[in-house]
Amino acid sequence: MLERDGTKRSPKAIAPTQTESDQAAYGTRKAKCYGADLQAAAWDANVRVLMPLYVQLSEPRPKEWREAGGFGEPSWVRAYIAQEQERMAHVVHADERWARRRLEQAASSSLSYQMNAGLRRA
Repeated sequence: MLERDGTKRSPKAIAPTQTESDQAAYGTRKAKCYGADLQAAAWDANVRVLMPLYVQLSEPRPKEWREAGGFGEPSWVRAYIAQEQERMAHVVHADERWARRRLEQAASSSLSYQMNAGLRRA
């Protein structure tokens, strides 16, 4: 677990709780790094298993797009979305309209009403 410049991240930065002195609960730095390596290997294995499905759904995005959130800097995505909205004269994309309708249908379903009624009685 390294910073962008290759230096080690602080103990607080690698702690699951983002606090210091958590070794008793989460193990040593070596144990945390080992766990992170196992998690990364699991992610890679899952991608290899699911890759045929992903590729059938859509072609892979360009490298710049795939790496966008790698370092927690999504500012270019905000700029891209704003640019696209301006280009499309703020027209809502068909996919977004479809997703919004599905969410509204789910929210107004009889199951939703039953659950909300149960919550109000509790």
